[in-house]
Amino acid sequence: MLVIDGAVMAELWENGPNNAPKMMILRGEDRPALRILPGKYHRLATSLGEDAVIVEFSTHHSDDDVVRKEDSKELTQSGGLRRG
Repeated sequence: MLVIDGAVMAELWENGPNNAPKMMILRGEDRPALRILPGKYHRLATSLGEDAVIVEFSTHHSDDDVVRKEDSKELTQSGGLRRG
């Protein structure tokens, strides 16, 4: 994953979803790249008051082999999740 513009908050669970995630802010002006290994739980958010452009590079996979812990949600202005 490469952040081209804006800022993204990334959460990575190194030891499974029941542990605290490692959190980092990736800003486009730094052109940060983040490698997320297969099978690692992760979440990306743009709750930093700005939009972001990211490029995701991935090996082939089908939707059948993706496990979603929760569906994607839109963030509200306050940074909270808008449900429904």
